[in-house]
Amino acid sequence: MTRIILFPAILIAGSPNCGKSVLSYLLTTKLRCKNLSHYLLRAVPDGEGDWFLKGNLFYVRELRSRSKGRYSHEYVQHMCSIIDHRVVPLLVDIGGKPRGDQFDVFKTCTHYILLYKTSEEYDYWISQISKFSLQPIAEIRSSLVEPENIIEEKPVLRGIINGLERETEKRKEGRLFTALLERITGIFNYDQDFLFEEHLGTAPIPPVTENWLAKQLQQNPYSWQPESLSGIADILPEGRSIAVYGRGPVWLAAALAVHAFPGKIWLFDIRYGWQQVPMVRRSKKTNLDFYSPPSSNRAEMVEFKIKDDFLDPWDIKIADLRPNEGIIISGKLPRWTHAALARYFSERCQWVAVHDANKNQAIVVYSISDAHQVGETILLANSS
Repeated sequence: MTRIILFPAILIAGSPNCGKSVLSYLLTTKLRCKNLSHYLLRAVPDGEGDWFLKGNLFYVRELRSRSKGRYSHEYVQHMCSIIDHRVVPLLVDIGGKPRGDQFDVFKTCTHYILLYKTSEEYDYWISQISKFSLQPIAEIRSSLVEPENIIEEKPVLRGIINGLERETEKRKEGRLFTALLERITGIFNYDQDFLFEEHLGTAPIPPVTENWLAKQLQQNPYSWQPESLSGIADILPEGRSIAVYGRGPVWLAAALAVHAFPGKIWLFDIRYGWQQVPMVRRSKKTNLDFYSPPSSNRAEMVEFKIKDDFLDPWDIKIADLRPNEGIIISGKLPRWTHAALARYFSERCQWVAVHDANKNQAIVVYSISDAHQVGETILLANSS
């Protein structure tokens, strides 16, 4: 894809436990509400994501503990390539302890926001950031006890921010957060129609947008409901290749991928552009491991984990896995990986479901069994 505009990439830097992940999540949530195209890229393999900050705490903490990765050289270069070839503006969460070639991520960004707790942390981060040509947006001290306060607004936003708590009931959004959001809004304020046409214009075949599909299904495109999956067969021809544009839940992508099988399916990925869902191959040299949680309530669940920190989007290799009747696909994986696994197991199982970590439930995306229907919700243990 030829990039016409070098979109901004805002580095969000800060030491561990200063609220950086919560701030990133709050910013991207508000930007989505403003309908501003962007992507929050977590350039650290720490197992966190939106699902961790809004999902069922019991399960997401358990899943995160098994999803932590490491900063390999290959992983760092992979992240740098994603940022360098961005197709929308980016927020880049660098993680709390970069070292060595991990600072290469700084080179690919255009701006920075610094979050710190102590003057020592501030001095350290400024000494690192000053090595690169990044434009400052904000330098903010994070506190759980001091009141929020704006000390300086121009040229750099400085002050104290409060309320960056993981527990939703403790989170606060005060004047400083609002001022920061306004600054980022101004930087990310590209014409949305232009971005939309640019993305659709590069599709390999005439694309289907999730918004259009939601309208046909009389469904809210910002709050997809599992039961809407049963109506896809009435809207889209089965077994035909499709290209899908949108940011719906992973179980929607998986259901569309199975519906299109054996035709091809392309998903628009903010990191790569149009990405064809790859075939899954059985191999002794795997890049996806799998794990079956011991709970009897999750007897059919298989949790997949990316083996080497990042997954080649053109090749998925797993060991031989033969579920009895059905499978619940789980794990911190890209949408196209869920889609690929769903297609793979639809040839080997009577039913396939995808785990929704936000609510710790599973959504059935394929079934030829009387036991489950497409669009059915399977409640799992510890979902309260």
